[in-house]
Amino acid sequence: MFVSDFRKEFYEVVQSQRVLLFVASDVDALCACKILQALFQCDHVQYTLVPVSGWQELETAFLEHKEQIKLLIKQDDDLEVPAYEDIFRDEEEDEEHSGNDSDGSEPSEKRTRLEEEIVEQTMRRRQRREWEARRRDILFDYEQYEYHGTSSAMVMFELAWMLSKDLNDMLWWAIVGLTDQWVQDKITQMKYVTDVGVLQRHVSRHNHRNEDEENTLSVDCTRISFEYDLRLVLYQHWSLHDSLCNTSYTAARFKLWSVHGQKRLQEFLADMGLPLKQVKQKFQAMDISLKENLREMIEESANKFGMKDMRVQTFSIHFGFKHKFLASDVVFATMSLMESPEKDGSGTDHFIQALDSLSRQRTGAANCCPW
Repeated sequence: MFVSDFRKEFYEVVQSQRVLLFVASDVDALCACKILQALFQCDHVQYTLVPVSGWQELETAFLEHKEQIKLLIKQDDDLEVPAYEDIFRDEEEDEEHSGNDSDGSEPSEKRTRLEEEIVEQTMRRRQRREWEARRRDILFDYEQYEYHGTSSAMVMFELAWMLSKDLNDMLWWAIVGLTDQWVQDKITQMKYVTDVGVLQRHVSRHNHRNEDEENTLSVDCTRISFEYDLRLVLYQHWSLHDSLCNTSYTAARFKLWSVHGQKRLQEFLADMGLPLKQVKQKFQAMDISLKENLREMIEESANKFGMKDMRVQTFSIHFGFKHKFLASDVVFATMSLMESPEKDGSGTDHFIQALDSLSRQRTGAANCCPW
């Protein structure tokens, strides 16, 4: 669906109707759903939520509700959607000119007509080559480097912002949605950094406090902050050793599936000067003196081992005076709830549990997971 005015052509249209929400089973979709639910609650919009985990389930759900579904389609010139003839070429158009006319004309007339046809065919071949080159350029610009667009949660947050109904909770869901794309390598680093910059401005707007306000924070408040942190999975909740082994970035760099890779990991830990006993116990139980300089130590050693991107831009959230959570922590926690191997619950049960874990009342998804 292409819309040029998301507020007018989408939200104001569905605002007066009962809405059927098809939500995919991924964290970004869950976050977009949470934002839409909050908006619908503000405007008293009735809706039905249907979780789908694949094309087959989407098709089944669509057929069950097809009588109530309307597709909103609008195409404007300023959307820069490629024209049909720029991407597709009708074969009939070529066939019309492929045959030679034969009639009872004089030989001189036939020669003249043949020469004209040769010139015309040459021009058509040239035009077709130019069209194919232009088509390749258009498709390359469209498909280069990535196959996912902007986070759905970010799109929904932009809608909430346009409606002047954006809240800190919605902003956090947008951050988690973007982080989900990043940790699963669905977008490029350039795209991630660009979108982080967009969200950072909203974070500054929603979380700006002076010193007096900082000293009077309540236990129920939510505070989001931008920071640089390590590119390690759940390292603040696991042991550093487990995090290094289960982070795809470090596992691939060290080649931990091989004996040589395991030796490189030991060399990496030795280069940092960390005792193996400290590395293999939970982060919270490590010596405070080691934890204070841990990020700098890891980043310095990572550079020596060719890992230049160990430090990344991210966001964290504080729920009152409780432990803070990184956006990536919440992503992995929500994924674990949704993909739970427990047999006593259905896929829908896991979906609802994961969706519910994103609510502030649950104090973040991380509290729901037995790490």
